[in-house]
Amino acid sequence: MDWADDVTYSVHDLEDFFRVGKIPVHLLARASESLERKHFFDDVYRRRATEKDFPKRAVMEEAFGNILGFYWRIYEPYSGTREHRSRLRFFTSQLIHRYINGVEIDKAKKTVAIDPEYEKEVAILKELTWTYVIEAPAQSLQREGQRAVIRRLFEIYSEASGAEKTWSIFPVYYREELRKTSTAAERKRTVIDLIAGMTEPQVIEAYRQVMGAWPSQSLEGLPA
Repeated sequence: MDWADDVTYSVHDLEDFFRVGKIPVHLLARASESLERKHFFDDVYRRRATEKDFPKRAVMEEAFGNILGFYWRIYEPYSGTREHRSRLRFFTSQLIHRYINGVEIDKAKKTVAIDPEYEKEVAILKELTWTYVIEAPAQSLQREGQRAVIRRLFEIYSEASGAEKTWSIFPVYYREELRKTSTAAERKRTVIDLIAGMTEPQVIEAYRQVMGAWPSQSLEGLPA
């Protein structure tokens, strides 16, 4: 299951993020123009610097070059043309087929063996999403903002949970849950459950209300 997840995410994340212009595979595939590839590997090995089990850079560079050299056929940004769609589908289908066939089952030992070369390839493909999406500056800034929003909601709900007269900001279900609590730790757990159960739009709308930037309404009325 772990291998199936790794293959699915590494291959299809690459496909999806190339389509929307997040991962510049067309630049990474140009072996003669190594600046983008160098930037990518510099970032990978900065991030993995303390991981002794992560393969050596030269090994991963070779694995990455082999994948793109054998299967990649698009050398400009994705435009959605029939040709681009066909070439991208060829790339993903070839890799999926390659990695499915890289698994062997030893029935006697009841174990699964995965081709170590394919493990390296999948590992470096997963790093593309880390470099170009997860740790991209815009995403990092957004995550900091999201943390601030969650932190502020937690502070406000925690303070309000201390006295029944301020429970009106809680949805009815959570008011009932608060009545069952007897300690500050239990009330904090209820607040955590409330926030964890919100969808992203509900978190945003609740925060707008807290900041006085949105008409008051209950969480039940907020879009899911």
